[in-house]
Amino acid sequence: MTASGKLGPAGPHVQLLLDVVRAELRSQRCPACGRRMGGSRLSWAGADLDQVTLQVTCRGCGSTRSATASPGGEGGVAELR
Repeated sequence: MTASGKLGPAGPHVQLLLDVVRAELRSQRCPACGRRMGGSRLSWAGADLDQVTLQVTCRGCGSTRSATASPGGEGGVAELR
């Protein structure tokens, strides 16, 4: 996925965010089919001051869910929900 056009703002900071989300998704399983979410398609859904929302589409079954990424506090670790 590229970080431009309909997907939201472009720039290296967006690519970094997407890389962090992709890394986190590798360890999660799809709630619909149980396959690992690594390689899932990401679509920009919106941003607030302290979080971004992405649509995650499972590569295995095609189901879509919403994922929210936000700073994890003072440690600077991102959380994906």
